Amino acid sequence: PSKLVGARSSSVFTMAKSLCISGDGKVFTVGNGITRMLPGPNPTATLLGTQWTQGWQKTYCITEDADGILWTEGNGSLIAWDNEAGTEYRLPEPYASIRINDLIAYGRDSLAIATAGMGILIWSKAQVVGSINTTNGLCSDIVRRLHRFGDTLWCVTAKGVSGLKMQGNQVREHWQWTTAEGLPTDDIHDLL
Repeated sequence: PSKLVGARSSSVFTMAKSLCISGDGKVFTVGNGITRMLPGPNPTATLLGTQWTQGWQKTYCITEDADGILWTEGNGSLIAWDNEAGTEYRLPEPYASIRINDLIAYGRDSLAIATAGMGILIWSKAQVVGSINTTNGLCSDIVRRLHRFGDTLWCVTAKGVSGLKMQGNQVREHWQWTTAEGLPTDDIHDLL
């Protein structure tokens, strides 16, 4: 663990799992909660939303949507951060009990949610509106990371890489790369 820069107490620690630079240039990390970092001659780091970080809840991912709202996952929920105040959206079962590995803004008002066992969930207007799994394009339902380029979602899974050309919430076309297509391993952890 590394000590937070400018933390008020030497007992404050974080394990950074992901980093987001917002559209207005602020830097946020997630790990043990969400931390806003401010650079300058006296850099500071501030833990946000302590109501969701009691007991140092692990937070694995963060993304910013087209409206500048930051999204993180919580304990069975998604949390929208608008002006550094959080609003919690509880996920329904069975989604509430699955680990969320990554989030990415998708379209104007949607998120693609990478899960550890249920593939990708599509979230829009405070509800799950679709899902993508091995039956419609993924190499594995264990999705570690998501990247977006235009209308294509790139998915890093436990059994290779999937490219999903999307139309709305539906997969229009998909590609898969595994060891059969020449990857040195199927166990991929990230794409740059």
